[in-house]
Amino acid sequence: MREQTEEQKLAGNEQENPAHEGESPEKFKVLADKEQRGLLAERVDQLVQKVATGQVENLVFLDKSARPVATLFLDLWRKEFPDKEAPHINFMNIGSEVGVSLEKELGRENYKSPDNPDDKEYSEWLNNLDAAPLIAAAGGQEQFELLKARYKDLASLKEGAEVLIVDEYMQTGESARLAQKIIKTAFPQVNVSAETLAQENPAAEKKGKALFFNPIKGGMGAGSYKAPWSMRRGADWLKYYGTTGVVDPTEQQLTANSIAKTDIESLKKKIEGEIREVDEQGVKDFEYVRGMLSDKVSPQIDKLLKQDQPIVAEFAAEHFNVCLEVMQATIRTMQNAPLKDLPDLMIQCGRAVKEFKKKFDETSAAKIAVYINEKNVPYPERDKAERSLKKYKNRLLDLNDYLSLDNFDITGNEFTSTFERKQELLQTQREVENPELRKELQRKANELRGEMHALADEYWAGRKSE
Repeated sequence: MREQTEEQKLAGNEQENPAHEGESPEKFKVLADKEQRGLLAERVDQLVQKVATGQVENLVFLDKSARPVATLFLDLWRKEFPDKEAPHINFMNIGSEVGVSLEKELGRENYKSPDNPDDKEYSEWLNNLDAAPLIAAAGGQEQFELLKARYKDLASLKEGAEVLIVDEYMQTGESARLAQKIIKTAFPQVNVSAETLAQENPAAEKKGKALFFNPIKGGMGAGSYKAPWSMRRGADWLKYYGTTGVVDPTEQQLTANSIAKTDIESLKKKIEGEIREVDEQGVKDFEYVRGMLSDKVSPQIDKLLKQDQPIVAEFAAEHFNVCLEVMQATIRTMQNAPLKDLPDLMIQCGRAVKEFKKKFDETSAAKIAVYINEKNVPYPERDKAERSLKKYKNRLLDLNDYLSLDNFDITGNEFTSTFERKQELLQTQREVENPELRKELQRKANELRGEMHALADEYWAGRKSE
């Protein structure tokens, strides 16, 4: 019997146990739709045939969502070619976060992202991109050297050897192409190509090619999909570069087989460092907001609250004064409040701002005219009253501009982004320190791997009966 690679073991290719004892589910849970899983197996079978005839020596499945496909791929390979050695399999944890980091490295004006998986202009740009910023975006030189050291099978490949990157779904294809570039940079002697089970393609969807994926509500576009097993919530820490977790079978291997071999303790340190960075940025944001509110917004609110004309004073009292008074009181408290209290104060002020903006948007010239009619203003005074209210509306417009000063809207801005990021990091920190969450993740991984084994058996039984 041929000795298995670590990757084959992780993917669930237990050749000494073809019945997959302890993993085959009594019923499909994740892959519950029979038509959906049948299409998935058919597409992976096509990949098996392509690899077998194309002299591919190494496959790289992209973590985390494509990793389960490796289990199905190896099972179908074993059934189709029981006497033929399967290609070596690696996993690479790479996703949209590397593209985001690359944009930061290059600057927005020098960065380009693909519009679709076939974007030739992007391909040319990426081919000409210097390796240094990409290495920095993908974890730095240390991680890059770790990649080369860990993937010794790639380093040993001969000139012109074929390496195939596999992703389960491509919307723009950025992750797969960045992976291609990284592998080609690390191992320049190999030829690297990419394959996807499905991509955003309306024509393909009509032919049923993408039916084994689920549409994402509120996704990046009408054609946004995710694999049925994709975990987008509930384990935020998995998005960190170097963690895989999704289908690693044991706690010891929870962070194995990715570019960075990140263990739980080092991940904790990384998150703690990010929290410190967010806190430092938060101080700058808070001080800016405090100064902007004190110097620009507070004086304008004072003017709006001090109306000497009765018609304007009544209108302001009925529509605006309550939210303006809340804003003013909050701003005055904020001027001397310690930084730790500012997030709650800003939320309180933000609610008043939202209410103000809602009323401001509703205060049209027609509404002013209706108000004048309701107050039975005598005709000789109507023009004067209308001019006064329109002047008041202009002052409101000034306040609205101040609240959006330099696009710094206190209901949704760098401040709130910093605050929300801090909350996300604290939640992630709690998740990392929760062993029960990791155990639950491993349990789901085992169930999913079992379903992939069962799908291979189901699909192969159907093929033999045809």
